[in-house]
Amino acid sequence: MPKTSIMDMLADEVMSKDPTCVELWNDVRRLAAIFDADGISGAPVIDRQGRLVGVVSKTDLLHRWLERSDDYDPRFLFEMMPEDGDGAELIDPEAEAPRVEDFMTEDPITAAPDDTLGTVAKRMAEASVHRLIIVDDAAPVGVITSMDIVRLLAESA
Repeated sequence: MPKTSIMDMLADEVMSKDPTCVELWNDVRRLAAIFDADGISGAPVIDRQGRLVGVVSKTDLLHRWLERSDDYDPRFLFEMMPEDGDGAELIDPEAEAPRVEDFMTEDPITAAPDDTLGTVAKRMAEASVHRLIIVDDAAPVGVITSMDIVRLLAESA
């Protein structure tokens, strides 16, 4: 049966497969290195068994920092969001850095690989999120971002 619209496409057809994941115990330095190396601003968070337990983004970090400003050295923000590699030298390498579990968003919005893009877009809009994790047996298998949907719409115009 032919698809009648982009919204009828399956998540599996749209998602970025094999997403970069970060672990609960990664500290902000490791997170910054992963984001920088992969050119991403957010990622699924997994436990030791590879199960999805959260999602983390640069925006999450900034929000949590503002909420708990007394708990963290603000220079870690410069390490997370460096320009031209600046920032890492500001922090004492022995200083304890916040860990992903300290500022990730728990219970991320998810979908299954066989959910339609319409379902995915509706969940994203209802939750006001820009990134949705596609899971299979509790493990992240893909990511769909709001930009992925915008690109598809622009290509079909």
